[in-house]
Amino acid sequence: TTQQSALDSRSTTSYLNCENVFDGFGFEVAATFEDFKPQYSLATVANAQTGLPETWLGCQFTSRFDGEGFKENTRPPLSLVLVLDISGSMGTGRRVQMAKDATKKVIDTLAWTDYATVVTFGSSARARSNTLQPMDDSTKADLKNWANSNIHSSGGGTNFQAAFTKAFQVLAASNSPSTSSGSNCEKVILFMTDGADSSGATGASIAAAANGARIFTYTLGNGAAQATPKDIACANGGVFQHVPDCGDLGSAMAGYFKVLAAGTSKIQHPQPRWVNYFASS
Repeated sequence: TTQQSALDSRSTTSYLNCENVFDGFGFEVAATFEDFKPQYSLATVANAQTGLPETWLGCQFTSRFDGEGFKENTRPPLSLVLVLDISGSMGTGRRVQMAKDATKKVIDTLAWTDYATVVTFGSSARARSNTLQPMDDSTKADLKNWANSNIHSSGGGTNFQAAFTKAFQVLAASNSPSTSSGSNCEKVILFMTDGADSSGATGASIAAAANGARIFTYTLGNGAAQATPKDIACANGGVFQHVPDCGDLGSAMAGYFKVLAAGTSKIQHPQPRWVNYFASS
């Protein structure tokens, strides 16, 4: 087994040889810019009982997120809109509760430097607020309470265009000179549906109005049509993921920040964003 010191770059490999003698040796671990990189070292040590030389291989799994790297390689502040399907089909099984739980888990990934709101849609769409709100503790609690009361099966259809139009309106209003809420943040939309679009939306048509927003899409349940959400994500710098009715929608949607963090190594002076990712788990 190998353990890396939290204070320096040395690792210690412990081993148990064929004579049940426990010992160890140290070796240097180089810094890495990769997400995951195994590093190896060979060492020849004297057997504690016989004094004869033994050669051992040490392995340390390293990452740019190790130690101080976790603070240096983090995501930028966000302007985030969470867009949730509440059409008639969402009344199937536990889908409504899954959407509520996922909303809370996504909110828990946000820091005070982030801005966000929630949009629900069926045949039409509505937003919790006309502009993005700063994600301090009070606002996050309010947004969770609103989601708990307003995410339900509305009995309507599934109009993607209405949903994205509302999300884009909120982002545009938040970037106006009179509000500037989240104007310097990376724009992200998390879009979840369990149905088939009735509006004829495409990846290209959504991209034309997205104004640089990255769109992550998620389909829920066995009856969800996946082609259009996948097309929208691919055309807008996001990631598509399908979640079955027995799956973990919350972890899927809250995992968006891993994709954003993976690109921050190109930022010269990134700032740390501390979040309570496990709060709703």
